[in-house]
Formats: sequence, structure tokens, C-alpha cells
Amino acid sequence: MTLDILLINTHESTDENLFSVQLEKAINVFDSTITLASAYHFGNIKKFCDDKYSHIILSGVPLDGRSLTDNKFNLEIQSKYNYLLEINTPVLGICFGHQILASLYGLEIKSLSKPIDSFAKSEFKENLIYVSGINSWYKDEIYVHHRDFVNTNKFVPGVNVLLECNVKENTGGSNLVPYIIEYDKKRPVIGYQFHPEFSGSLGRVLFQNFFMDSMSIK
Repeated sequence: MTLDILLINTHESTDENLFSVQLEKAINVFDSTITLASAYHFGNIKKFCDDKYSHIILSGVPLDGRSLTDNKFNLEIQSKYNYLLEINTPVLGICFGHQILASLYGLEIKSLSKPIDSFAKSEFKENLIYVSGINSWYKDEIYVHHRDFVNTNKFVPGVNVLLECNVKENTGGSNLVPYIIEYDKKRPVIGYQFHPEFSGSLGRVLFQNFFMDSMSIK
């Protein structure tokens, strides 16, 4: 079955975004038709969302992008993307796209003391939905590129953290950063804080699981 994917470049300052370009390449390996849209040019995502799309993906942005810790900007972004809460289409948010979903579902965005831009080892729990087929012993490098993260200290009904990592701070303390979150029990809405499009074979498995599992749930 051919996937009909709406890929949103979430960068608010320019059309140019390495992450959306690489994301398009990564999902092109699947049997899919990809429609590109740039947040730089639209006021509300509703103009793009219709029933023809099988999936919607929100890209990440470079570290120079604006932060959702800015309350005014956060409200602007929620206004732009709030239609995602009204539709039944599966949604995948990556890095900044993941933080957009978190804001829509009532979670707080916080900042680390310094940005992270590196490859990291992660261990995935066995038999979790969307990471199925990745055994508990399966370790691979994921690409991590962010300063902001989703604070899950506040309980939000229906939100489920599937993977989290302890990130050390310059201050000597640490933050528990959720790297995969399931936002909605009624339909597939998933957020990745890392970048599967730069994470090699593991990234491809995660994309495949999202596409296949979400289609079976629909």
C-alpha cells in the first residue's frame, strides 16, 4: 500500500532546513508519495490537512531555531498547529516537531544548560508498540540534536513515555529527557526527541514500525 505523507518543514525563519531535506530522503525508501509544506509560509496547518494523507510528519529544526520556552512563541505555534488535535491522521513529530506535539497536549518545554549535538547509544525496551522488533539488547547510535526537551513531570492522561535517557548537566545535576512519547491513545501520535532520519538502520526500523503499526491501528 502506497503511503501518502504530508511532510511539514517546521522551521519558522526560512525555507532552508537540512533536517526536512534529510527526512524526505529517509522516508523516500518506503513506497510513498510525499507532499512538502513549509511553516514559513502558512498561518495554520488546517489548509494542508485533508483526508487524503495517510500520515503527517513534523520535522526538526537547527539549534538556531526559536524556542517553545518562549511563552508568546509557544502560543503562536499552538495556534498554527492546533488542528492536529481535531483530525484522525497519524502524526509523527521529530525533535522540534515532537515539542510542538507536547505543547498541543499540555506538556511543558524546558531547556538544558547546554545543547546536545552528538550520536548516543540508546537501549530500547522490548515489545513496545512503535519499537516492536527491536529487542531489549538492540543498541545502535541515535543522532541527538537539541537544547529544549519535553518535561513529563506533569501527568497528562493518555501520554505515555516509551523511552527516556538521563542527560547530565554542567551544573552537576541531570535531567530525565523523554526520547519517545506516545501522545494519544485514540490514534497514533508519536514524538521522537532524536533524529531517526540521521540514525541509520535503527532509524529506518523506527520509521517502518510507525508507518506499519499506525496503518494497522487505523
